[in-house]
Amino acid sequence: MARGTSSLKRVSASRRTNPVHWVVCEGSTEKRCLDELRQRWRLRGVTVKLVGDVGDPMGVYTTALHKAKELKREHGGRWTVHVVFDRDDHENFDEAVRLCRRAGFSMGVSVPCFELWAILLHHDQGADLSASEAQQLLSKRHRGYDHKHYPYLDVQLVLAGLDDAHRRGSEVVERLRAT
Repeated sequence: MARGTSSLKRVSASRRTNPVHWVVCEGSTEKRCLDELRQRWRLRGVTVKLVGDVGDPMGVYTTALHKAKELKREHGGRWTVHVVFDRDDHENFDEAVRLCRRAGFSMGVSVPCFELWAILLHHDQGADLSASEAQQLLSKRHRGYDHKHYPYLDVQLVLAGLDDAHRRGSEVVERLRAT
């Protein structure tokens, strides 16, 4: 009996040492896409949890800050908080970026919106787009996506285009740095 108890304690202790990653997202599109990818990849030895639909970038920041304080109490140093939000037309975007940087959060910021990343799954995008233009273009390129009625991405299409999107996104960043 004592052996069973101590082995259970060892398993429990080892689980607590796994890194914990919380991703705080602005909307449901991001959360659902990231959650489906998390489920598909099933990373062993890492705990990934998501919070979505928290509103504008300041809502993302305040939720992430609350989560970071909670994680510090519960897990010591083996945790990371990541934030994901869009530029869109948010008045508090710059302030949220500044505060997230100061807090040390890993950031995934989309300009103008998360949908731009999804467009890069399908083709190059060099011209500036507004959020509504990006959403319209994505609805033509990505099977089933409709920003108002079904703002979710098909995870099979995401996985099929991930390498191309990464390459295209890197090219966009390089073009922006060159200007």
